[in-house]
Amino acid sequence: MAAHIPPTVDKALLDLLTTYQELNGSQIDELDETPSPLEFMRYVAKNQPFVVRGAASAWPAVQLWNVDYLAKVMADALVKVAITPSGSVWTNRRSGRHGAEKT
Repeated sequence: MAAHIPPTVDKALLDLLTTYQELNGSQIDELDETPSPLEFMRYVAKNQPFVVRGAASAWPAVQLWNVDYLAKVMADALVKVAITPSGSVWTNRRSGRHGAEKT
């Protein structure tokens, strides 16, 4: 037999869930243009992520960076591939070396 939840508790739980969703929603706004500084700060103040579609389309890197280019210019570089609770994990593609360091 299911327990009966009093209406006041039921409403309080619903309010709590609604407030939580408003503060921690999973929706990510998609913008068609770069936000103004004020709009940007509103997102920051709410700690709300957003995506500006096409914002980087004119950047030279969009045309220049591809797998072959990055493999050439980053061949000997240490690249962080993950952040873990104990530190950073890195790997070197050319030498195959990898390891971890405390951050």
